[in-house]
Amino acid sequence: MAEDQKEKTLHIRYRNNPAYRSVHAGGAYGGVLPSTEIFLGIFSERTHFPESATVEINEETKQGVEKVQIEKGIVREMEIGLIMNVHVAKAIRQWLDEKIAFVEQVTADPKNAQIEIIGGRSEG
Repeated sequence: MAEDQKEKTLHIRYRNNPAYRSVHAGGAYGGVLPSTEIFLGIFSERTHFPESATVEINEETKQGVEKVQIEKGIVREMEIGLIMNVHVAKAIRQWLDEKIAFVEQVTADPKNAQIEIIGGRSEG
């Protein structure tokens, strides 16, 4: 029986790509591509950075007052684009539904919430 289990198991090792980074997801934009794959662009939101600054210096006090030129509005900075087939999209949706249910459980009744360890459990 132990040999049957070995044939039915697959060991998966996770590694970070050198370009890996964590980003804040403020929202998403996307759609369906002609190939029927799904495109999901993740963006973060922030205010604009100053375009320029001028410092007016008082000749008597030698103190400066900075005036900045900042465009009004919000910037939606596209952080990453994901292209996936429908099977991957459904798996991500299921995973998100599970995480959402857990967060809703914890916030609704923190005293009875089950502790979840990120990354699962370690099996020797």
